[in-house]
Amino acid sequence: MNILDVCPGPVYPPISGGVLRVHYLNLMAANYGHNIYLFTQDIRNINEIRRINFIKKIPVNNNYIEYRYINLFSLMVNYITVSLGAAKIFTGNILDIFKPQTLYKLMQKCDIIKVETPWQFRHIFNNKPKDIPIILVEHNAEFDRLRNCNGSLLPKPIKGWLINVAIGKEKFAVENADIIFTVSEEDKNKLRKKYGIKKSKFYVIPNGVDVSRFTIPTPTEKNKYKRQIIGDSNKKVILFVGSLYYPNIEAVKFIINNIAPEVLKHYKNCLFLIVGSVGNYFKNINLKLKNKNIFMTGLVEDILPYFKMADIAINPIISGSGTNIKLLEYLASGIPTITTPFGARGIDVEPNKHVMIKDIEDFSEGIIELLLNEDLQKRLSINGRKLVEEKYDWKKISKEELKILSQLL
Repeated sequence: MNILDVCPGPVYPPISGGVLRVHYLNLMAANYGHNIYLFTQDIRNINEIRRINFIKKIPVNNNYIEYRYINLFSLMVNYITVSLGAAKIFTGNILDIFKPQTLYKLMQKCDIIKVETPWQFRHIFNNKPKDIPIILVEHNAEFDRLRNCNGSLLPKPIKGWLINVAIGKEKFAVENADIIFTVSEEDKNKLRKKYGIKKSKFYVIPNGVDVSRFTIPTPTEKNKYKRQIIGDSNKKVILFVGSLYYPNIEAVKFIINNIAPEVLKHYKNCLFLIVGSVGNYFKNINLKLKNKNIFMTGLVEDILPYFKMADIAINPIISGSGTNIKLLEYLASGIPTITTPFGARGIDVEPNKHVMIKDIEDFSEGIIELLLNEDLQKRLSINGRKLVEEKYDWKKISKEELKILSQLL
């Protein structure tokens, strides 16, 4: 198959969240011999800007190429909407205005089109060859995610208008897609109820993890990375990983104000390590937090050393949509993990078998309990890793997706 995948943000190299999903499903399909044309918008860093309006071609492998459409006007619009908590909802409108010819040539070459999120869907639907099947990939139930985004800086009237715009785009997309992929049964049911779409149109393609990338470290490895990164192999490291996204900001605030102070009263020899771009939100207070056994790295080039040094991972998420990819990465790394019920949504985990599940108010108590119970740590480590190997390996998930796509041809 020749597959065109259209995404509102840059993908390669993948860093976190939804782009990991986009990349690995495309990579696996390419490895199985399919040709992948990935059309994306926006930039990863400022150095990519060379002209006002151009395509950057990024070969990933022989069968997989990203065509990154970089448009200065689009960058400004996306910066404003994303900064205000409204996502890249106008990327399709940018395509309406500037009509990049590369996109239309790719549509003529493909057998099937996937559109990641509803934002570009209408433009693709209106301009694709009529006999080409089109799939909507819903990483979240967007109407629900935006409605519950309490971190938005927008005045209520503008936020309300943007939500209505987003709902209009999502409604058009779910009504006109040949099929819809969701990441969980929960999101599928939300979308069906909101828009009245028939059940047969939906398929759940869960988020996953590149199991081969993550390994359970030996004690020697763990101590080596602790010495290299924090200078103390005896400290117990409690890890949270997150991008600059409001549910993660909300979680880190709770770690700083509630979880860490309570745990440190009872267990002094531990360090709360917060890794990822979520730390940029807190950069003005980061130095003060070092004295409280809380340290933030900001964005890092290689996440693996931080997974290898962690004794416990925490997932105190209480808002958002979709499913939590970082939880799968914790499990793939064999890290004993504590999560809220909300943080485990859409992932088939059992309490005290794969993860410890605690309400946010009981997180500190759970961390202390897990720090003191080595048998429970071992059980969660072994069973968590086994779960992702059996159910959440991208290789297996990709085969299921490709089977569904081939039935549309």
